[in-house]
Amino acid sequence: MAKDTTRLGRALAQRAAGTRSTGLVLDSGGSLAAVVSRIGAVAVAGERSDRAATPVTVRRRRSSRDGQVTLSVTVADDGEADALAAVVPLALNAVRSERDAERAIMNALLPPGGLRVPEATLAQVRRNAQARVELANEFGLLAAADVATQAGSSAANASALASRWRKEGRVFAVEDGRAKLFPGFQFDEAGQPRPMVADILSALSGSLDGWEFALWFTGENGWLEGVRPVDVLDSDAAVDRDRVLGAAASLAAEIAG
Repeated sequence: MAKDTTRLGRALAQRAAGTRSTGLVLDSGGSLAAVVSRIGAVAVAGERSDRAATPVTVRRRRSSRDGQVTLSVTVADDGEADALAAVVPLALNAVRSERDAERAIMNALLPPGGLRVPEATLAQVRRNAQARVELANEFGLLAAADVATQAGSSAANASALASRWRKEGRVFAVEDGRAKLFPGFQFDEAGQPRPMVADILSALSGSLDGWEFALWFTGENGWLEGVRPVDVLDSDAAVDRDRVLGAAASLAAEIAG
């Protein structure tokens, strides 16, 4: 929004002419009024340093009857009024969209039961979400088409290769909304599945799934003396392979009880 405001400021500075004031009345509800007020003052003032003699004023009034807030913005001329009238609805939509996104994220982070859950549970949810973000930032999450491209596949169906590898138990996917994405650490420099991944998935089959797999790979592991399984996936040492598979088997046995 700041970028558009700056661009609008330039346009208004170029178009501004005369000193006649035109009243522009803008209506909004609730706390959005303050946002509109700031947009009006910044957007119209913009880069009008040469128009200091014609200040922008913003007045706010609330109806005692229905509580509606009216903002009266005084600008230099009709051109500025038209430009501001065009940008304010866009700004309001952006604010509302951002708030909707915030609500969706908050709801997604809350487990069933919402706010009526123990603080320890909420803390675990936050740690889990942060771990997912860190995994994505460090290793990347690949769409099926990206997997095919990385492997040099020329198949007409770009998702076929990743789907086949997943069914064969050579790789796994995590869910991001409705999309299935593949953590990048599963693939070597040529885009092929790392052999040890299939062995680990086999050892943990039925014990973990999706994001549980992913966070097991990237989490410090007590059976490995604090080393992350992901850090030894490309090791040629048999001892590393045996230790990682042992850690996976130990976890599977612990889950099975």
